[in-house]
Amino acid sequence: WLGRRHSKTARSAFSAKRLSERRLADSALLQAGQWQIRAAQPSDAEIILRLIHELAEFEKQSASVHLTVDQLRRDLEDGCFECLLIEQSLSFVGAPRSTPEARDESPLSVPSQRAPKPCQRILRPPNPMVSTKREPIGCAVYFQTYSTWEGCCIYLEDLYVTPAARGRGAGSALLSAIARIARRRGSARLQWQALSWNDSAIKFYKSPRIGARERIDDDGTSWLNFIMERDAIEQLASGGGLAPLA
Repeated sequence: WLGRRHSKTARSAFSAKRLSERRLADSALLQAGQWQIRAAQPSDAEIILRLIHELAEFEKQSASVHLTVDQLRRDLEDGCFECLLIEQSLSFVGAPRSTPEARDESPLSVPSQRAPKPCQRILRPPNPMVSTKREPIGCAVYFQTYSTWEGCCIYLEDLYVTPAARGRGAGSALLSAIARIARRRGSARLQWQALSWNDSAIKFYKSPRIGARERIDDDGTSWLNFIMERDAIEQLASGGGLAPLA
């Protein structure tokens, strides 16, 4: 028993160390034009939950959010999920769409100690002459998954940008940041869902700029989503005639 406990503790410590290293790498995201993208920390739990509520309201599912700030903070600390926050300098609020930043033409780069010098030259740290006070205007919530066909993958649970910031490249910047994380981790897939009535999002995801596709095989086979909620989980877990081993 002590051996099993020690092994479990060691595995937990290793997982925590790996998560910490991963977050450290991802927290190095810098400037993308007017946007700044960074890895969320447990102290950001209230901000993340506010954005989650806004997204749920847009999806007409406000009553379905049961998370509390404490649970969200704890789950982020435990590595149940990860999150990127995209922030806008208050000095840029109301920037006209005609500017290069509004068209999201500026580069987004993830610093890396292994990156060649040409890549490092496009990194642009925040301008010290500009106010460092920033306003969160969106988030991407994601976590690691596994494909028995291809290995490690990333699942994007939520991608949200506030209404006032839409149409200016913030969503593209977030997706680009997630894609870079997926590439750095060697992920075989980056997957997410879209509501069937959200035509603008579907068009955006399928656009050449993003390059995603619906999961339909070459022979026309579609992959359906299934879900079990708490009551169904409890019913199935309690049935089946299963008994614990002695």
